[in-house]
Amino acid sequence: MQKLQKGFWHYLEFWRALFPRRRALRWRETWLQNGYCRDCRYCCGPQDSNEPFPMALLPGQLHSHLSDDFYLLNADTAYLDARGCKADTDHGCRLRLTQRPVACGLFPLVLVNGGLYLYKTCPAVIFTPLDRLADLGLEAYPAMLLACASAFLAALAKYAWGWVCDRFTPLFAARLVMLCSAASLALGFLPSGIWTMTAFSLSFGGCIGGLWAILPAVVSYYFGGGNFLPSYKFISIFIILRSAGFPIMGLSHDLTGSYAASDVIFGVSLLASLGLMLLLRESGAVESAVRRHAAAHATEAARPR
Repeated sequence: MQKLQKGFWHYLEFWRALFPRRRALRWRETWLQNGYCRDCRYCCGPQDSNEPFPMALLPGQLHSHLSDDFYLLNADTAYLDARGCKADTDHGCRLRLTQRPVACGLFPLVLVNGGLYLYKTCPAVIFTPLDRLADLGLEAYPAMLLACASAFLAALAKYAWGWVCDRFTPLFAARLVMLCSAASLALGFLPSGIWTMTAFSLSFGGCIGGLWAILPAVVSYYFGGGNFLPSYKFISIFIILRSAGFPIMGLSHDLTGSYAASDVIFGVSLLASLGLMLLLRESGAVESAVRRHAAAHATEAARPR
C-alpha cells in the first residue's frame, strides 16, 4: 500500500508490472471466476489489518471439522485477518468451489452491511473494461426479458418491412434494413445501461426480423418469380457465413474482454453489404421490367382510340 501514496498512476504502473497478462472475469454458473486470483491471492493471504473480515457460510457448508478449513468468527461465519485463510496454500485454495464462502465466489464484488461494493485494489477491477463490469451486473431476468422482446418485435417487424417492399421496392427495403442494422449496432458503443440495452434489443430485433422477410422478396424481384428457386438455392450458400458470427464474438471477448471488436466487424460488414446493394440498379431487376411493361401496356390501353 506504500505504492499508493506516490499517486494513482505510479500505483497503476506498479500493478501492470506485477500482472503483465490480462485475465478474464466471467460467470461460471453461480461463481464469478476471477482469472487474476491465480496470480495474486492477496485476498486469501495475510491481511493488512487484524480487524476480522467476516465471510458467512451456507447451511450446506457447515460440518463438524469446519475449524480445519477456516478461522471461525462463530459457528457459521469464517473470517480473514492478519493470518490469512487456513485453506490457502502455495498452489491456491485447497477447497472445492462448493466448500468456499459465498464471498469468494463474488470477488472483486464485496457484500458489506447489505451493500454491494467494488474492491478497487483488485487487478480485475483495474484492468477489466467498465462496460464488461456493467455486463456482469446485468441480471438474468432483464436480459432474458429483452431477448424475448427482441424476438417478438422481430416477428412483428416482418409485416412492417413487407409493407415497405410493397410501397417502394424490395431493393429499397434491403438497403434501408442494412443501414438501420448498422445504426442499431452503433448503440452498443453508448454507455452501458438498461435503457441503452433496451433500445439496442428492440431496434436490432426489428431489423433482423425484416432481413428474413426482405431476402426472398429481393431474390424474386431481381431475378424474377420463375427463377426464384434456383437463385435462392445459390444465395442460401452465403447465408452459411452467419455461423462465423459466433466464433468472432467469442474471440472478441477472449482477446479484448468485450464484444466491441465484433460489433465493429459486423457494422463494417453491414455497410459493405449496403455498398454492394447500391450497385444493383432498379432497371436491372426482372420484376421491375415486368412492372414497367405492365404499366406501359395499361397506359396504352387507356388511350382513346
